[in-house]
This record gives sequence, structure tokens and C-alpha cells, in this order.
Amino acid sequence: MESKEDYIHQLKLSAYQYLRFRARTVHEMRTQLTNKAQKYPKALPYIDEVILFLLKEKYLNDSEFIKEYVRSRVTSKPRSEYLMTRELKIKGISQEDIGEYFNTHELDEEELAQRALTKVIGRWQDLHPLKRKKKAYDYLARKGFSYDIIRTIYEQEAST
Repeated sequence: MESKEDYIHQLKLSAYQYLRFRARTVHEMRTQLTNKAQKYPKALPYIDEVILFLLKEKYLNDSEFIKEYVRSRVTSKPRSEYLMTRELKIKGISQEDIGEYFNTHELDEEELAQRALTKVIGRWQDLHPLKRKKKAYDYLARKGFSYDIIRTIYEQEAST
């Protein structure tokens, strides 16, 4: 590879390959392209140009990523807003974007905790009640739910 266009083309191919499986954040894409460009150090200056192209063509959109990520977590792996916020930060989403999303999209944490517990509580039916309670509390705490929500949900589940 010699020309600027060759480097940009190679970076775009890497970006398309990286986007094949799921949406990515700008931070994830920048990290991936930087790692790929280690083979071709002359391509490093063109990463921002490729990122701008991907943003312009709507291949990258952090706001849409947040929406899709939260939707996926709520439906398949329920967890608290707090834990989702931490995960999104790790993916490079700004605190402002995360805060803006959660300010406009309220989550019912009790419902999320209830759904999370319902998925696993059946596994523990044969355990002693105190051990089952500890497992439920620990499980929901790992999912990021507050003690008050955990207590409320477990009491509801135990009374049924």
C-alpha cells in the first residue's frame, strides 16, 4: 500500500468487518482501527477520517447504540440502570449521552429485577429458604439492583 486512498480503503474494510456482527461505539471503532493500523503505521493519520465517514454514513451512532444496548439488556439480560451505565461507559459512551438517554427513558427497576429473578429462582426451589434468599439477594446485587428493590422483589416472590 502506498497511497492515502489505499490506507483509507483498508481501514474502511476493517471497519465494515468489525461492524458485521453488531453495532459499535465510536470509541470501540477507534480502538479497533488503531489496533489494525499497527500493521501499517502510515494508516494511523487516516483513522479520524474513516471515523467521520462512518458517522456521516450512519454506520456509527452512539445515541442509537445506547438505545439498542439498553433494549437488548432489558429484554434478554435484565440489569439495573446503574450497571448498564457502567457498561456503556466502558464502551466509551460519554456520561452526558448516557444521562440524556436515561433522563428521557425511565426504566422500571422493580420490573427488571422481577424478570431477572424469575429467570433463575426455579433453580433454587429445593434449597433451604435462607440459602435460597441469600442466592436471590446475591444474584440481584450482581445485576446492580439496590437493596430496597431486592428486598421488595424477594418478598413478593416468596409470598407467591
